[in-house]
Amino acid sequence: QTYRAEHLALKRMMAVKLFAPPQAPSPDQAAALTTVDHSNVVHVYDFGTEKGVPYLAMEYVEGKPLSETGPLRPHQFLDLAEQAIEGLEAIHEAGLVHGDLKAANLLVTREGEVKLANFGLAVEPREPKSDFDALAALLSAAAQGEVPGLAVLIRRLAPYWR
Repeated sequence: QTYRAEHLALKRMMAVKLFAPPQAPSPDQAAALTTVDHSNVVHVYDFGTEKGVPYLAMEYVEGKPLSETGPLRPHQFLDLAEQAIEGLEAIHEAGLVHGDLKAANLLVTREGEVKLANFGLAVEPREPKSDFDALAALLSAAAQGEVPGLAVLIRRLAPYWR
């Protein structure tokens, strides 16, 4: 579960993700998450355990998951897709794999900036290629109308893919 919380000393809103102990990242994995510094990736500030509950303290993103956005214009879609790819590349350069790429983990701010969330927490080891396969699957699902907004663009671009 993820909660919005205020860090009193820093006077900053944060997202705090709590884990059941078996699903918690290892200390090495959590430390690796804090090394990713890119504008299209949710920043992880801290990790630890409080009263036996493991947590990650992360950047709070004011916005919506891509799965909840309205229809996108073609230029918006292309911009969001490019930002998602840049975020994935930053995650991969840090030696991590997102591992759970889906529309709910692509956060879109009011300004139209994409932030990749919930990265690097995959339980099973994965290759970076799996992230791009997941992105392709997300776009494919959009063609079936499962992700609001993306299907419109994909249908418009379909003639160019032949």
